[in-house]
Amino acid sequence: MKVALKAVASVANINIGQATQITRRQPLFDEEIHIEEELINLEEAIDSYHLAAPTLKEYPDMRRQALRERRAILTHCVGLIARMLHKQPLPREYTPADTQFAIQKLVRLLVKDARKVGYQLNNKQLEAMRPYMNWQQQLNYREWTLNPLDYLSSLLRKLVSAR
Repeated sequence: MKVALKAVASVANINIGQATQITRRQPLFDEEIHIEEELINLEEAIDSYHLAAPTLKEYPDMRRQALRERRAILTHCVGLIARMLHKQPLPREYTPADTQFAIQKLVRLLVKDARKVGYQLNNKQLEAMRPYMNWQQQLNYREWTLNPLDYLSSLLRKLVSAR
């Protein structure tokens, strides 16, 4: 799990040590936001950013604000998961299954976002995150990392089998 977290941090260019120091608080309850809520916030931020991307090109200040918010949420998620793995103070108690789910969800969101923007994951990052990706993402990245000739031959096989 630690290797996958390091891969996520390297893809997002986040310092894990600094991320563990960051906390985002809920103003109503005056407590730190839980990992489940932050993962939902991150998913909504990524989806809304991609939906509004054509419009945001015309408004660079709003685009920067959306990216800044998304980065803050991502950094907090990485920091929370790192604290979960190292048994540091957390907003509530988490089980190992909670940690596993959080890493899996974070990897899937990050891979989905990287795929949408066309960011190529290197083989080291890909191998660290592969166990946490869903089967469709694994299939897409397996084909994406092949050389062009192998990729074209796999496409040809799909077309022939579709008939």
